[in-house]
Amino acid sequence: MRKGHIYILAVALVVLGLSGLVGCAGSVKEPCTVKLNYISDLWNGSEVYVGEVSFTIDNPNSAPVALSSFTYSIHVKGKEGATKIYEKIGLPEVYVPAKGKVDLNLPFFVSWYEGLFVPKYTSVGADAVSAAASATPIFKIIGGKKPSYAALQAVIDKAWDAAPGPPAELMVKVSFDMLTSKGVITVPPVELTYTK
Repeated sequence: MRKGHIYILAVALVVLGLSGLVGCAGSVKEPCTVKLNYISDLWNGSEVYVGEVSFTIDNPNSAPVALSSFTYSIHVKGKEGATKIYEKIGLPEVYVPAKGKVDLNLPFFVSWYEGLFVPKYTSVGADAVSAAASATPIFKIIGGKKPSYAALQAVIDKAWDAAPGPPAELMVKVSFDMLTSKGVITVPPVELTYTK
C-alpha cells in the first residue's frame, strides 16, 4: 500500500471516530440529568474547610455527548436565606457515553476569612463585628473548626457558642451545556439539596 492510501485511511478513521463522539451515531433528544450523590468532609480546619461534592451525570440518549461550561455553586440554607459558600465556573469538557453515566467527584474549599467574612464585611452596611457574627455560624454548620482572629475573637466565640452545629442543609445549583452533532444545547439550571 502506498503512503497516500495509508494517509487517506487514517484520516477516514479519525473522521469516523469524531463523528461518533459528537452524536452522528445516534440522536440526542433529551438533556442529561444530574444527581447529587453526596457532600463530604475532607479536612476541617479553623481557617479553611475542604470538602468533596459528588455528582452522577446520566445521558439517556443513543448518542454520546460532551458537557461544556459545567458550573456549580454550593449554598448553606439558613434563617437569613441561602448563603453561597463556593462556586466553580466552567470545568473542562466531560464526555458522557450514549446511554451511560459519569461520576464527578470534585473537591472544594471554604475560607472563613476570604470566603465568608470578607464578602459580608464588604457588603452594604456591614461592619467587621456584624460580618464576623454572621460568617461564624455558617462556618460551624458546614463542619469547620472555630476560627481564630484576635481582633474579633470575642465576637467569634459568642457567635460560635450560639450557633447550631451540623447537620447543614445545603443547596447546589448546577448548569451546563451539551455539545451534540446538531450544536449546543443549554440545559436549564437545576437546584439540588443535600443534608450533611
